[in-house]
Amino acid sequence: MNETRRIIVPVVLDLAVPSASGIEVFSLRLEADDSVLNLLRKRLSRSELHRADTYASAIDRNRFIIRRAVLREQLSLRCGLPMHRIVFQYSEFGKPYLASPDTSLVFNCSHSGNIAIIAISRKVDCLGVDVEQIRFLADMEDAMETVFSYEEIQKINRVSTDRKPEMFFTLWTRKEAYLKALGSGLSTPPKTCRISVSEARHPTILKPVPGDSRQWELRHIHFEKIYVGTLVFPSSS
Repeated sequence: MNETRRIIVPVVLDLAVPSASGIEVFSLRLEADDSVLNLLRKRLSRSELHRADTYASAIDRNRFIIRRAVLREQLSLRCGLPMHRIVFQYSEFGKPYLASPDTSLVFNCSHSGNIAIIAISRKVDCLGVDVEQIRFLADMEDAMETVFSYEEIQKINRVSTDRKPEMFFTLWTRKEAYLKALGSGLSTPPKTCRISVSEARHPTILKPVPGDSRQWELRHIHFEKIYVGTLVFPSSS
């Protein structure tokens, strides 16, 4: 099989990131027919195939196959190596990174519903991305108490009931993308940081997690009306 054949072509997202950051962000639909899925399975490692087969739901299994195969393809295109030579390792917090080849490429991925987001760069040393499908949560009030500060909760509660899910997931993705960029993910309590809740394309971190002295840039992602997300990367200034 020709490994360079692009079976699924991701959509490039224009997030107005500085060119010096070298960041590329893509979205892709996690949908494919059986013939395409069979081709994509051939691009995965044995451990990835085993992981795919642990999913009880065929939908979840197929979505994993698509996003991991496309990630391999995108990294392969930038490394100049065949996809089967891409080797992943995981940090103590479960964040994947490239173990082979030895490269300066960094990446981060997120998925929700039938959409995935991939961010890649070789000019920054870390980045984080998160996406969520806007939806109603029966336990939204309890979730807010767990992950948001008092000030953040007050701002979300000021909007109308029908807009509250969008505000909730907008702030949720900002916090998770920031914590993913730090490398700790949700092992760091989200309440330990505060981030602006406004709908601006360039939100800001109002209070970083304890011990973080870096400067960060954030980009708001909103597409297909039902998805929101955030990209976080180090500031060059």
